[in-house]
Amino acid sequence: MIFDSHMHVGSFESMFGVAIDRDGIDKLMREHEIENGVVFHPDNAYVVEVVESVPGLYGLVWANPRLPGYLDVATEFLGHPKFLGMKMHPLLDGFHPNDPSVHPLIELLVERDMPTLIHCGHPIFTLPWSIEELAVGFPAAKIILGHMGHGNVVYINGSIEVALRNSNVYLETSGMPMHTKIR
Repeated sequence: MIFDSHMHVGSFESMFGVAIDRDGIDKLMREHEIENGVVFHPDNAYVVEVVESVPGLYGLVWANPRLPGYLDVATEFLGHPKFLGMKMHPLLDGFHPNDPSVHPLIELLVERDMPTLIHCGHPIFTLPWSIEELAVGFPAAKIILGHMGHGNVVYINGSIEVALRNSNVYLETSGMPMHTKIR
């Protein structure tokens, strides 16, 4: 069984020149025999439409603590039965992972025993050591370093070190080109 734990859905045309809609992700899953997957996009309502219509898909709530009402939005969508946790992208959304505004989100996740996937691997907001501050402050939180530091060996090695020091930190390998680091 193939389970893809890191799937973007929707349009990212302005930033990356790519887009994939509900039908596109369904087609890719069938073509590549992916039985289950986790999708996310800043528009959580759109993710609901996708996960309710594509068998085997689950969602992560995209949380941006810079937006008004972010905690209420996160609480609402985390209540959906097909949402498994939260996605944070400090780089795109412009916040430090250990900013006090993030803490209520982490407390909510700890309360519900749900993980958070945090984009990792780009200065300044998504370096593994910045995310480690959050992990140390919330030892009951399940924190996943998305991309395991991405494409820079210093950040990849740093992600490994952070995970070894913190039992509540996990590594996710999508977009990480150094396969010899995965063991």
